[in-house]
Amino acid sequence: MLKRRIDEEVEAIKAISEMEEREGEELLEMMREKLETLEVQSEVNLPEVRWRVSNAMGMHILYFFFTFRT
Repeated sequence: MLKRRIDEEVEAIKAISEMEEREGEELLEMMREKLETLEVQSEVNLPEVRWRVSNAMGMHILYFFFTFRT
């Protein structure tokens, strides 16, 4: 009777351990995805990148303004 109870508790602990391991892996994957997003956002927010984007947009607007003007 005592051995059976111990075996059941061991099995329960193993099941909980496996469940926590899977949850930990899912959490780690989610954190990796967020890190990747933050890395891209940090690169986009660099001053030289923002300057290039704003200048390129300005050039396109001027090009269209003078090209299609009648």
